[in-house]
Amino acid sequence: MNAKRLALLAFAVALSAGGCRCQPPIETNHPDLSANPTAVSFSACPTKDENNMTVTDVFPDEQKISITNGGKAGATLTATLSGADMAQFKLDSTRTPAEIGAGDSVDLPIQFSPAKKGDVRATLTLSDGDETTDDITVDLTGTGKNLPAQPTIEAAIEDYASPGNFMQVCKEGSPGSDCLQGYPDTLLMDSSTLHIKLRNTGCPAIKVTGIELERAMSGANDSAFFLDAPTTLPSAQNPMVMSTADGTAEVLLTIRFAPQPEGSGDTQRISILTIKTNDPATPELRISLQGNGLTPSIYAVPSFCNFNDPNDRCRVTGAKTANHAFFEITNGGGTNVTLTSVKFNSSGSSSMGSGGRFTVMTPIDGTVLMPGQKATLDVEHHDQPLFVIDQLTVLANPASAGKIVLTVAGGTAPCLATDPDTVLDFNLPTTELTVKPVKVKALATRPGTGAPCGDLIIDGSEVATDPFFSIVPPLLDGGTRIAAGSEAQINVQYKKPLTGGRQAGELTIKTNDLDFAGPSYKKLLLQSDSPLNEIPVCVLKGCLPSMLDCSAMGSTGSMVVSLSQNFGPMKNVTLWGGDSSDPGNESMTNHGIAQWKYAVIPPSPNISGFNLPNNGVYTMNNSVVLTLDPAATGLYKLFLYVKDGSGQQSATACELRITVNQ
Repeated sequence: MNAKRLALLAFAVALSAGGCRCQPPIETNHPDLSANPTAVSFSACPTKDENNMTVTDVFPDEQKISITNGGKAGATLTATLSGADMAQFKLDSTRTPAEIGAGDSVDLPIQFSPAKKGDVRATLTLSDGDETTDDITVDLTGTGKNLPAQPTIEAAIEDYASPGNFMQVCKEGSPGSDCLQGYPDTLLMDSSTLHIKLRNTGCPAIKVTGIELERAMSGANDSAFFLDAPTTLPSAQNPMVMSTADGTAEVLLTIRFAPQPEGSGDTQRISILTIKTNDPATPELRISLQGNGLTPSIYAVPSFCNFNDPNDRCRVTGAKTANHAFFEITNGGGTNVTLTSVKFNSSGSSSMGSGGRFTVMTPIDGTVLMPGQKATLDVEHHDQPLFVIDQLTVLANPASAGKIVLTVAGGTAPCLATDPDTVLDFNLPTTELTVKPVKVKALATRPGTGAPCGDLIIDGSEVATDPFFSIVPPLLDGGTRIAAGSEAQINVQYKKPLTGGRQAGELTIKTNDLDFAGPSYKKLLLQSDSPLNEIPVCVLKGCLPSMLDCSAMGSTGSMVVSLSQNFGPMKNVTLWGGDSSDPGNESMTNHGIAQWKYAVIPPSPNISGFNLPNNGVYTMNNSVVLTLDPAATGLYKLFLYVKDGSGQQSATACELRITVNQ
């Protein structure tokens, strides 16, 4: 309890001793702040290496605390840092709330940029501007990571025998066998999908500048491997950035093995995946992809039937039979094959699809086909206006004989359109979170023909796991029906990374529109093409009045001056930050730096005869004049922070120590 609260309590006791005045108590409203959490841990890479050299592309760790005002009065919020290591933590003045209303909550972001490896501590103090209430504190603990001072690429390869197992790692110095991703034997016209996780195990940001997939010279003449994600490949101009070190940030590559008939008789397919990065030790990480394509014994003709299309006979020969499809399944191999099951994907049933729309009229489960023999599968359609797509999967024994996927569709076909059509561009967002809509339209008539369209059913919408793009409420749930001529909306959110740089994702919309059936569906590219926001580097120099060119003659780190010898009547030192720069933008005005903030700690808090204009405040001046106290000696500590044009601040302050003697 502070002194003011004790005084108020003593006053209340005195009133009580004087007797009851029988008046209702006066209720005074005060703010009441609380912070959650009250202790925050940070972990980031040091901004300097073992040789005290600046490490570029090292980004701070940012955490947020939630501040709640549970009182009945608003608060003027003041946040300050203290402690020996306070300089390694940062509050962004542009994102630090100045006020908090009664009953409101706000987020306060804090950034940590360690100067070296190891643990540091600081304290965040929050004041509500009310002298009758106590300040609250938050303990800050930061760890400078013990990681390489250069970007280091690593690829974790998924094991096809144990899906989800990424124990096999490919990195610098890996033997050839450790940079191989094997795929299971896969039937021709079928596919198998595996993943590779790219990680950064060094401190500076990894910049993936290229991903290439090429068929190897050996194996069959079939480019059987396809990179399904990312859909938009990075380049040197628009790299894919992994800023978080120690492998906690990952980029997931999705690679599909889909062998096709090619006539050579060679079953083996081989391709080479090349990852190009700024890793100085491994600028190109090469991974071999290998799999065998097996020829199936069974096949079906036709494999697709649209009951509503008058030009689709839904059979091999003969006239179309209303609401019936006849699929001929043939054993093209040299040994007997047993058709073990035929099941609808929608219901898991061997007899009827979901909702009773499609029915198997001639069950063939258990049928044995000798080489060259056929079986006919009759599927009936029960017509309804709503358009429905379903599939039947035919399995055989032995499994090497293959499987068949048959597709049936019927009803008044919908006409899906989206706005935008192919790309949702977030371009250059100015805020951390940006939400943009995608309008999903069920057209009333089919473009080009004027034929009526049916209702649209949303089976689902998703953004593949992505740290930057996501779908946010209000959600468009699976099963949503959009009447022809109407529309609905999907809201996509983009979270801008501190690094800037090119970010890309993909929105998938699953519907009953046959033109966008699986596995392709309707897909929109999500992208933000902000320039790479590298961390600016500060340079602080001190110059005496006799120095004509501060940039060339100024001192960095430390300088010693004599009040009686180095100065005239005015004891001025020019502080020069004009050599600070923003990597990649050095050719711009002021080397890409937009703002400078100078701060001073005098030899003693009691010294008052010195002056530093705009002390601790960002300005557009690349230099400032420090006036020393003509009667005071000792150590002045000067600090400089800089910001680039996007508002990104230098990771740590530059420090200049001026020892003043008489």
